[in-house]
Parts: sequence; C-alpha cells; structure tokens
Amino acid sequence: MKEMAQIVNTLKEELKNQGDIVAKYEQSDYEEEGEWIAQGWCEALAFAIKQIEEAMEQSQKVEAVNSMTNYLLTGDRG
Repeated sequence: MKEMAQIVNTLKEELKNQGDIVAKYEQSDYEEEGEWIAQGWCEALAFAIKQIEEAMEQSQKVEAVNSMTNYLLTGDRG
C-alpha cells in the first residue's frame, strides 16, 4: 500500500507541474497546441489519481473486514 501512496504522490506532483504549465498558457492571449496537451495531461493524471485512490480505499476496506472476520473466528488480533 505504501508503494501505491508513493505513486499517487508522484502523480499529484506531476499534476501540479502540468497545472502550472496550463496557467502560464492561460496568461497568453492566444491558444497553443502545448496548452491543449498540458490540459489533456491534467485530465488524464486526475483520472488516474482518482482511480488509484479509490482502489486503495477499497483495498483498505477489504483488509479491515478480513482482519475483523479473522479476529471474530479465531480471536487472533494479528
């Protein structure tokens, strides 16, 4: 789970970088292809981050249920 959290953090850093690029493009009076590419990256990164975070959350729920079930069945807390 730690590895996934690290991946999410890396993706969030890249999303911030791409967001900064988009902000610079938006300050200009004309649109460029680079702006569209950066916006696409932002959308893709946001989607990937959301999917990974949801999967991590679901995994944590499953782990909690499994742990609780194990404890109830065996009395083992580990």
